[in-house]
Amino acid sequence: MRRGATDWLAGVLFGVVAGAIFLAFPLVAIAFVVAIGVISLRRADRVPVWPGIVAGAGAGWLGLLGLADYSCRRLNSASSAECAQPDPTPWVVGGVVLLVTGIGGTIIAAIRKHQRS
Repeated sequence: MRRGATDWLAGVLFGVVAGAIFLAFPLVAIAFVVAIGVISLRRADRVPVWPGIVAGAGAGWLGLLGLADYSCRRLNSASSAECAQPDPTPWVVGGVVLLVTGIGGTIIAAIRKHQRS
């Protein structure tokens, strides 16, 4: 696997973790991303990491929100207990925006790298 692809996958992994943590502990997630950012600044080719982090954060948000919605629907159908949650639309839109931005950044980074070589 090439270095850029490995860096991107690492960024996605860190982004998914940060995105999931952000929904419960925003300050911890921000500190996590800042720490990864500082580490990536020491690398010569840090571009693939950031789109991966952004795409991963969006995927983490959407995955966790989807899991919460699934769990709530399952609880409502299985028992007489009522599971109510607030409108997740702003969070879903934010997750989609992050995911699309990360994918777009990945495409732009790949095009620029291809043009340089």
